[in-house]
Amino acid sequence: MGLLNWFESDASTKKRQTLPKRRLGIESLENRELLSVSLAEIPQPDYSSALVADQDYGSMAPAASVQTEAEITTITKLAAPKSVSKGTSVTPSTVTVNWLAPASTLGITHYELKIVDSATKNAVSATAVKVNVGDTLTWTFEGLQAKSRYEVQITSMGAPATTDSVKATLKISASTPAIALATVKAVKPGLTSTNVTITDKDKYIPFVDGKTVKTYEVQYAVKSTSPVWTTGAVIASGTTVSNATKGTIDTSISGLLPGTNYIFRVLTSYVDGVLKETILTSQGKNGSFKTVALPVPTIAKVAFTLVGGDIGVSVSGKQTKPELYTTAGTVKYSLYVSTSSTVNKATGRLDGAQRLTLSGEEIIGGAATFSMKSVSLTDIGGILDTASSSSMKLLNSTSITFQIVAEYFENDVLVQTVCSRASKFTLPKWYKPV
Repeated sequence: MGLLNWFESDASTKKRQTLPKRRLGIESLENRELLSVSLAEIPQPDYSSALVADQDYGSMAPAASVQTEAEITTITKLAAPKSVSKGTSVTPSTVTVNWLAPASTLGITHYELKIVDSATKNAVSATAVKVNVGDTLTWTFEGLQAKSRYEVQITSMGAPATTDSVKATLKISASTPAIALATVKAVKPGLTSTNVTITDKDKYIPFVDGKTVKTYEVQYAVKSTSPVWTTGAVIASGTTVSNATKGTIDTSISGLLPGTNYIFRVLTSYVDGVLKETILTSQGKNGSFKTVALPVPTIAKVAFTLVGGDIGVSVSGKQTKPELYTTAGTVKYSLYVSTSSTVNKATGRLDGAQRLTLSGEEIIGGAATFSMKSVSLTDIGGILDTASSSSMKLLNSTSITFQIVAEYFENDVLVQTVCSRASKFTLPKWYKPV
């Protein structure tokens, strides 16, 4: 496209009524071949008209003409933008670029922006961005991958600009940083739960107006060589955080086992919801914790009684930290007896142990001491044999072993079982075989 400007003399201006239109033509300077002709209405004394290639208006003979000539320089290549730079607003998912217009913007109508993967050269977006001349010459690309390298292409565009010969492109490399490390710390673990504090010192503003701009997912697993991860808590983007100015988020995870070593980690993502990077904290102070173990009951005293032909037993027990049960869940105690004193290492249970029928209901924990009574040992097969109501004999041994089993429940669901040490007792002389 070429733009032709001219001025008319006062004499020609006075003849406007006889010259209402102007005939404009373009000729090649090499062979004087007429390229195009157009008619233009001239409403003002200062005239200009655009000449468009390939428009054929045919031959026209003006009633009167005054001819003048001027050279027009056609544009073969638009000037490229200059001083392209990566802006300061760069995050793990965005890149901002700035540029300046070239010294000559002749023929430029807008700039076309593309961002491609530096390695594959594949466009990140199928649609190019259009920034018009006169607009602020800056643009932010969003939805990028953290810790990735890109190439931004900015091209000067004109109209009709149908061939590459009228384009000029400048390129710049840009990288997104990795997501900043968020750390997680367990605070006062309990029997089956723990409070958790997430600390995020990300300089890319993880909190705005007291709300998160990231999503945080806390996962935990029993410490092992092949951990199986479970999601314990999710803090969604947009959640209000009371201590956002300190860069910390308080939450909790539950459903844990007492007395168990755990590892845990935080997965973070930005507002677009796509998980960007998995961040596993160190396996030291901030990356592992152990829940409180269930208190183990102990047998304090065992007393035997002889009532008719029945042998009764009374067992008193002690419990350390009984407050754990009163504030967390419920513990139920059962009494077991066996002629063997061998304990299974895997389960902690007495071999061949049988549960005694207690007088009254099962003992429910929450106290430092408790008492368990059984009116008769004679219903325990293999321990005592009563030939008659007045005679009885002890089979196989002159001693028996007791064990208290504590079952811990939360919301009526059995969580874990712990056993006291096996306590061996010798029957009194009057229990000897007769």
